[in-house]
Amino acid sequence: MTPNSIIRFAGGLAWAVVLHVSAANATSPAAGTYSTIGYVSAETANCTGLAPVGSTLTGFFDYPGPGKPGALSRNQILGVFNGILVNEVELLSYPITPAAGQTSWSGSYRGAILPTFPKFKPIGTFTATLTFGNAASFFMTFTYTIPVAGGNCVATFVTNFTKT
Repeated sequence: MTPNSIIRFAGGLAWAVVLHVSAANATSPAAGTYSTIGYVSAETANCTGLAPVGSTLTGFFDYPGPGKPGALSRNQILGVFNGILVNEVELLSYPITPAAGQTSWSGSYRGAILPTFPKFKPIGTFTATLTFGNAASFFMTFTYTIPVAGGNCVATFVTNFTKT
C-alpha cells in the first residue's frame, strides 16, 4: 500500500483502492466511461434519506474529457426505506469538467431518480478535489451541499474512478 491508499470496511469485507501518484504520471483522465466505487465519509445530521456514513456506493461515470460539458454519474440505489424495497438509478448531471491538470472542480448539479423522478431538476452545489492516477484512473473527494428544511445537508463522498 502507498500513502495514497484507501482502505474501507463495508459489510464486514475490506476493500482497498491503491492509486500511486507521482509528478511523472499526474495527468487528466481520458474521456470515456469509468466504473466507480466509493463511500460516504461524512454528513451532517440533517442528511436524512441519504446513505449513512460508511456506506459503499458503486456506479458509472461518463466523463467527456477536460473542459467539456456532459459529465454524468449513474448510481444504483438499492435498499429498504420505510419498509419498502427500493431499486432505482440515480443520475447526476454536472457542469463543465475541470480543464486539463486542474485538481479542483465545483458548481451546481442536477439530478433525477429512475423510475420515480425521471425529470432532471436542480439539486444543490458541490466541490471536488481530484487526484490523478493515470489516464485510466483517478480519485475524487466530493462534498455536496443540498438545501433541506432547516438548513443544508452537507455530505462528503470519497470515490475511485477506473476506466472501463
